[in-house]
Amino acid sequence: MARNYEKPSTIHGTPDELLAWSKECKNNKESRRFLCIRYLMIEGGEITLKQATVAYGVDVRTVRNWVRAWNKDGKEGLKIIPQPGRPGKFTSNVKKTL
Repeated sequence: MARNYEKPSTIHGTPDELLAWSKECKNNKESRRFLCIRYLMIEGGEITLKQATVAYGVDVRTVRNWVRAWNKDGKEGLKIIPQPGRPGKFTSNVKKTL
């Protein structure tokens, strides 16, 4: 049996605005969030939720979390907030050689 999920509301923005915001993002992960919400707004339905998870390479729970964040806080809810913690051990030069 399929599980119901919250659908993205258009209160915080339209699909065209989501597309524009995704182009403004400097982080690909953040841009992917906007595009996934836009896809679900345009297509809608349970089948497209599964298609969105495949298309954007994330888990169903992740997409549901993005939709909840969008419905609650809009554009600000989808932004990536830096997490505290120890910085990575590798420099960008080392990562390029790996």
